[in-house]
Amino acid sequence: MKKLALIHFQPVEKYPPVMNMINVLGEVEDLRCLIFSMKATDPWFTSQSNSKLVRCGRDSNQAITRYVGYIKFNIFSFIQLLFTKPAAIIAYETYSIWPVYWYQKWNKSVRVHLHYHEYVSPEEIKNSSFYYKYLHQLEQKLWIHKATLSHTNSDRMNLFLKDYTFIDRKYTLIWPNYPPLSWLAVAREQKNIAHTETIKLVHVGAVGMETMYIEEMVNWVIAQEGKYSLEFITDNIDGHAKSFLDTQTSELISVRAGVNYFELPKVLVNYDMGLTLYKGHIPNYVYNVPNKVMEYLICGLPVAYSKELISTQKFIAEYKIANCVELDFIQKKKNILKNKQVIIENEKLIEQFKLNYFKLKEQINSIIGN
Repeated sequence: MKKLALIHFQPVEKYPPVMNMINVLGEVEDLRCLIFSMKATDPWFTSQSNSKLVRCGRDSNQAITRYVGYIKFNIFSFIQLLFTKPAAIIAYETYSIWPVYWYQKWNKSVRVHLHYHEYVSPEEIKNSSFYYKYLHQLEQKLWIHKATLSHTNSDRMNLFLKDYTFIDRKYTLIWPNYPPLSWLAVAREQKNIAHTETIKLVHVGAVGMETMYIEEMVNWVIAQEGKYSLEFITDNIDGHAKSFLDTQTSELISVRAGVNYFELPKVLVNYDMGLTLYKGHIPNYVYNVPNKVMEYLICGLPVAYSKELISTQKFIAEYKIANCVELDFIQKKKNILKNKQVIIENEKLIEQFKLNYFKLKEQINSIIGN
């Protein structure tokens, strides 16, 4: 039986692509997977029958507690790698690097694949903590040792390869943030086709005033005098945004607690359009096709997105996705939706979802090896 370790420093519940990857790994034959993650406040995710999820350490806003969590996670994960001896490792992001680096020093034959949810620019690294800079030095050594690498889209990968010219493109892959293919069938079965005069908008995921057009969107919806409603579904909201939304008295604006990720398609089908409102203040957001964009689309919702999101704009254009709208909060041009939609049937996009799913399984088998 093949042994694989998956290392994701942050709790997996906060990162849908990791949960989706674990489910894909559950379909790989003759595989035993050990998953390392930090402890979650609400640890609801359970791994597949061929895997074991191990949690150690806890993140915190307090520096001392946070670094104690780093140490616990790193040491425990490294020791477990020594005992279990996986032939391959998939690690996510720079914060997961420490146990991978030292295990690779001990077992030079291990296959290492590093996936990046985010693109971090050299300027951001320059302004990061000493600890992050240290981990970045370790991951560069893994790159030199021919670890395979992946980013979520080609724009981010191109930026990454421009920053690190010594990396050969042949060692890179693109792993988009696609939700489970099963969501398509759920959405088609569950779609709420009841019509109301109010067009229901939804924003799923983190809510932050500094990085998103929250205030602008809320004020616009209220100004439409009942033509639209807006609901935020989130369990990750910053203090400024919470204070702002708590002061809203309009029944057109509401906040709903986050739902179990795998129940999300049953919820999304009750809305008419999904929103993604990033301001694009750093390259990571400009060159991003957010998870929520993919999730909205596979559930049949058109998407309204900030015009600063260049990669999202390109993605929408490439697949000719109907009824999606670019939002210009600077010039205040926001023609959102003229007619309610039942469900989008974009066969080109659906086919890409399917192809990506099978391609990912092939790439995983290649990483694991014989």
